[in-house]
Amino acid sequence: MKTPRLQGLKAKSYPFFQPGDLNAFFGLILDNMTQLVILSSILIGIFGFPRELVLYKIVPGSAMGVLVGDLAYTWMAVRLFKRTGRRDRHAISSINQSTRRVRGNPSGK
Repeated sequence: MKTPRLQGLKAKSYPFFQPGDLNAFFGLILDNMTQLVILSSILIGIFGFPRELVLYKIVPGSAMGVLVGDLAYTWMAVRLFKRTGRRDRHAISSINQSTRRVRGNPSGK
């Protein structure tokens, strides 16, 4: 399968919004929120973590980590697009990707 490229044209602008982006955004938000709620409940209910620690430190820290990751992945995707002109690459991060990288699996598989 051939990948779409800009044939003979220099990549000038990055297509920030594509069809399906809004759907992917809400899917990612729903996935991350679900994971935060479940993990917060487990930490508070089963492991006995203090509620203030989980809700005021861990959850906002995780949200900031995902935000910084999104910005970094977007920057990398724009650089890749400008270098190769490929429109079939994307930048997306989530809580799952962060934990995979912490565990030492950079491929995220």
